[in-house]
This record gives sequence, C-alpha cells and structure tokens, in this order.
Amino acid sequence: MLLNKRPIEPAPAQSGIVKPRVLLALLCMSLFADTAVAAGQNDEKPQIDASDPTRIVTFIGAGPKYTQYVDDSNVRELQYSLTLGLGAKDMVTVEGGYGYQNATRKYGWTTTDIRHFHLFRMDEVEKGYRGWGSSFQLNLAGSLPGTDGQNILGLGASPAYALGNGIDIYPIGMIMNSWDKKFEHYNGAGLNFSPMLSIKLDYWDGAFINIWPQYTRYFWGELGDLDAGGGQLRLVLGGRFTATLLWRALAFYPFDKNLRGYTSEGGFDPRGRQAYLFRIEQYF
Repeated sequence: MLLNKRPIEPAPAQSGIVKPRVLLALLCMSLFADTAVAAGQNDEKPQIDASDPTRIVTFIGAGPKYTQYVDDSNVRELQYSLTLGLGAKDMVTVEGGYGYQNATRKYGWTTTDIRHFHLFRMDEVEKGYRGWGSSFQLNLAGSLPGTDGQNILGLGASPAYALGNGIDIYPIGMIMNSWDKKFEHYNGAGLNFSPMLSIKLDYWDGAFINIWPQYTRYFWGELGDLDAGGGQLRLVLGGRFTATLLWRALAFYPFDKNLRGYTSEGGFDPRGRQAYLFRIEQYF
C-alpha cells in the first residue's frame, strides 16, 4: 500500500523584531547572573515585601498566561519578568512572553514592556504621605494577532500614601504617546491615571492583594480625534514560599476600547477579552 505524503511546507520567516528581543533577554540574563553571584555572597535573606511596587528589588520570574477572547480565540504564552535593582534609587523591569494563538495556529512574541522606576523619596510610615517616584515605560507590540497593535511610550510619576492597617495607595499618572507597530505611524498622545490600592493580609505568609484600575484617554492626534479611551482592571494576589521565593496570581479585565489592539489601518480590535497569569519569582 502506498501512503500519500504531504509535502513539507517551509517554516514561515521570523519577524525582524525577534532578534532584538532575544538579545535583550540575553543581556538581562547576563546582568542577573552577575547580581545573583553578588547576592549569594550575602548570607542574610531578608523577607521581601512584594505588595509595595516602590521597593527597589532584583528578581526573575516566569509563569503561564492565558488570554481568552469573546470569539473563542485565545493566546497561551509563557511570560517572563526580569527586574534589576540599580543601587538604592533605580529599578529596570523587562516583561514579555512567547506563545501560541489558536485561531491562526501560529507561535510568536506577545507584547514586551520595558520600565524604569526612579525613587526620589519613600519613607516607612504608619499613616500619611510616604514619598514619590517617577516612571518611564515602553510597551512594544507583539507578533501574534491581538498583541500586534500599538507601541506606547509613557512618562509619569506617583506619590505614595499609607492609609493605615497595611493599606497603601499609589495614584499613578502618566503622559502616553502611541505609534503603530514598527513606529511607522504616530497615533496621538493622552493621559493615563492608574491608582493602585495595596492591602497586606494575614491569611498566609506574605499575603497581599493589589486592586489596580488603569485607564488612558487620548486627547491629541488621531486617537484624540476619535475620543478614544480604554483600560483594564488588574487584580493581583500574592504570597511567599520562602523569604526570597514568592508567587503571584494576576487577573486582567479590560473595559472600554482595546487601545493595545488599535492600528491606523484596521482601527480598534472589537473583541472583548480577559487574561490570567500565575508567576513564581526568585528574589536575589
């Protein structure tokens, strides 16, 4: 009996943006290796408070993320997070992922977020004003459908307030600028307001919850002409396995327009979606 053999199709060409992201990941790993060696020389292992986003820390984390769209398509990815503390005042974070989109049956990079945080002042007080820091972030579009919309550049700052009983609030404000993928077309500028509420809990070791609504409204440029606005509610639940090994579970519930899925040619991605992520983090 003769078997019908299907011809082997050549693999699709990789996007040109893959190589820079691979180089960026390798550079981060090299920096983390040096930091880990230095940290290993210190026998003291202070407990990490992951509920406070203003703490200057160094860690590497990874875990699965699942994004479900209302048209039954989904993206399943392995997401990484690399954070490097630079002295006592600065911190750089790189987050991204690589995954599979079931509708197109394609593998590729998802969005990549690069952030720099500078701490001007932050005091430990039971109640009242604690201090403030500034933030710079660059969000790069991915290659998979649903992640391949905008590149966003943001600059902003946040004060911090202790409300008592382990509750803190961080009213973050930023100026946002948007470009199409590969920075070929400028979409406009707007303002982002993202007040994060952080609550320490007593249910398990290191327990905390973050309630973080994030919303951006565009006022200038093409997106401003469309009176475009969108955001998400981000919920975070975390805890500790050991003094330096932590976990966190995240849920994302978008509302209004999908700004990350916008392109100047195709407009807004009309599909609703929600996402879930579980990540384990090793601190140094």
